[in-house]
Amino acid sequence: MNTPRPSHENIRRTLLLQFLIGACIHLTFAAIVLNTDSACTAVKTSTTQQTWIAPDTISYVNPAEKYLSEFDRHGLLGPPNRYRTMGYPALIALTMKISPTHWITLLIYFQAVVSALIYPALSIISRTLFASTTRQLNALFIFMLFVGAYVSRVAYVLTDLIFVVSFYAGLASAMLMIIRRSWLWLIPQVLLIGYASLVRPTLYFFPVLHLAILTALAVRHCRTHKTPALKYAALILCSIIPITAIAAIPTIKNYKHYNTAVPSHVLGINAFNITGKYVLTQQNRQDLYQQYLAEIKAQPDPASEYHKRVESAVKIFKQYPLTTLRAMAGSSAKMLGITHWLPAFQHFNKSWWYLSSNARNKAENSTLVKYVSLFFAAVHLAVYAAFALFLLNLLTHKKLTFLLILLATLAYLIGPVFIAGGGARLRLPAEGIIIICALHYISHKLTSKTQPAHTAR
Repeated sequence: MNTPRPSHENIRRTLLLQFLIGACIHLTFAAIVLNTDSACTAVKTSTTQQTWIAPDTISYVNPAEKYLSEFDRHGLLGPPNRYRTMGYPALIALTMKISPTHWITLLIYFQAVVSALIYPALSIISRTLFASTTRQLNALFIFMLFVGAYVSRVAYVLTDLIFVVSFYAGLASAMLMIIRRSWLWLIPQVLLIGYASLVRPTLYFFPVLHLAILTALAVRHCRTHKTPALKYAALILCSIIPITAIAAIPTIKNYKHYNTAVPSHVLGINAFNITGKYVLTQQNRQDLYQQYLAEIKAQPDPASEYHKRVESAVKIFKQYPLTTLRAMAGSSAKMLGITHWLPAFQHFNKSWWYLSSNARNKAENSTLVKYVSLFFAAVHLAVYAAFALFLLNLLTHKKLTFLLILLATLAYLIGPVFIAGGGARLRLPAEGIIIICALHYISHKLTSKTQPAHTAR
């Protein structure tokens, strides 16, 4: 039985309600956290010695302070920083400028509202790929709230949430630009994806994938619409060029100031300081780690130091490949299996085992948190199983273009984090796409036995 397609008016109403309801829930959660005496509200700046719940936070706060103090000298691009790109420190600096004493409250409430854009963005992507009905879009919205992927992150001063929202909102704008053949959506697409590339260095090579995504979408729609192919080509070209230029800014800065043609040195640091160190510790070769570390510190400049660190990490991986694979497998399992609600409990000094040592006071072990974590681990395992079946279905029905672009995008978005691992926040860039595909597969299996699960508009 064919389900009637919802009208554009119904879809617009659904998207607006998703944003408003999401914003209200995010704001409520942020207000609860900010009014709780928890590790999250402790600020560490140059004037106080308290600590953040997330250790990486200070690496964004310090550049934000420097961004303000050296603005007259460096302007919007900010001062040199080989570790952090300027997008998120610039946002923090703006809130510091507006409210020097209450900037963290302003920042968290801003994140709470803006991050609600993720829900309509995911719905637009789902509807573009699979012609999702209003009921299916609402199911997607409710499920994303249920797993806490975004609401649990609003009170953290980290790049993950802002990056994901900017990226997905930009991707949704790009899809609307193609399917509506409209120049109107070009500007938000460029601004959002461009800003996302300044928040995290992940999108350095993304324009290549973006070109493939837009081209595949244009080819599909070109077959069913009378719009000249040249218009699609012009839209795509005017998208890729400015996004490429913006994404290259961090690399150009690092090359200018540090003679390294990479947007950030963090990947090399993580490869050596985290995974490399872990591998050598497992092999009882701490002496070799100290030897490599001494060689790195002896380098005369940041460029030589970076290249030596990467070279040392590669040597370790080659020398102990099985231990390296075990380390990356363990990191992957932790990243993919941990629930988003687990670190959220730390706002209230409750935990199970993950990240408890990073809280201001060691979080209290909680049986409730333990069983919540295990329950959501099972939920995510079911999602991954459905996603795997979805991929198999694509392969079976020879939707190879869709399959290759999808896998390439996911590998690009989260592949590098397997080197160092981390918590659930590191899977956020790929999680939205995975859940969209998994829920589509489940929905199709529940409602129809006659059409292939990859049906798309």
